[in-house]
Amino acid sequence: MAFHFKRGEGVAVGIHRLLQEQVDCSIQRFAECIHPGDSVHAVRKNIKKIRAILTLVRPHFESKAYRRETEILREISKLLAPVRDTQVHLQTLKSLAAHLRIKRGDKSFAAIEHLLEMECRKVRKIFFSTHEDRKATKLLKAAKKGIAGLKIVKQKGDWKLLSHGIRDTYKCGKKGLLTGQEEGGAEEFHEWRKSVKRLWYQMRLLSPAWPVVIQALNDELGRLGEDLGIDHDLFVLRTIIEELPASALSVKQREYLFRLIAKRQGELRREALSLGKRIYYESPAQFCKRVGQYWEAWRGDLECV
Repeated sequence: MAFHFKRGEGVAVGIHRLLQEQVDCSIQRFAECIHPGDSVHAVRKNIKKIRAILTLVRPHFESKAYRRETEILREISKLLAPVRDTQVHLQTLKSLAAHLRIKRGDKSFAAIEHLLEMECRKVRKIFFSTHEDRKATKLLKAAKKGIAGLKIVKQKGDWKLLSHGIRDTYKCGKKGLLTGQEEGGAEEFHEWRKSVKRLWYQMRLLSPAWPVVIQALNDELGRLGEDLGIDHDLFVLRTIIEELPASALSVKQREYLFRLIAKRQGELRREALSLGKRIYYESPAQFCKRVGQYWEAWRGDLECV
């Protein structure tokens, strides 16, 4: 199931197809549910794709219908968050240890890893014993029905349906880079990540317009999004450690973990800012115009066949 527009497909038709595919895939993942944790992760990613699509053409949707769909998606995300978040906390700790080559059996890491594993199992058990997956499936079916009824206001030329969303997403990312450079706090980097991921998904939709060039950009956006994501996960991990009871970790153990987290975050933020400068070197208008030229050339080639 390719996540991009097809040749010869109108934008409005493609938008509806892509939205329906992501919802159907999510419903199927819960129906099969071979690996519960993986299913939750896959559905969360699909929800992010749906949001990126809706944001791309937001000005051309009826506002009431758009708000209804985004509210349903928000409810689904809330249901899935506890399971996915506890998985991420555990994986973040393990990844930190692997990156810094911490020896297996390190007492500080072993203590927090045990606590996170217990929490992960507990939350997953609650999620499925209370049938939260069924609630999410019911909401997904409601979203599917709503998507089928979404009407896109037609514009003269397909690119006009996309250009505003692309320009706005790039503008948000450029602003996020500047804010990260000036303030550099966890919240600022996390907000920047949201627009980076959104642009990554949206450019994937446009990848057939010039695969080699757009794929190169998407590779960089993917790396940037991953760096910013790990940075945020480490911030959350630090918060979890801070809130643990005194009996769980000694002061010395906490300070040791905090130093390692800070070291890794410093590396990630330096790399993120460097990548960001390469990606967001254009003005939003210039970026939109350039991508629009790729799109128009691709569609023009199709018309000449």
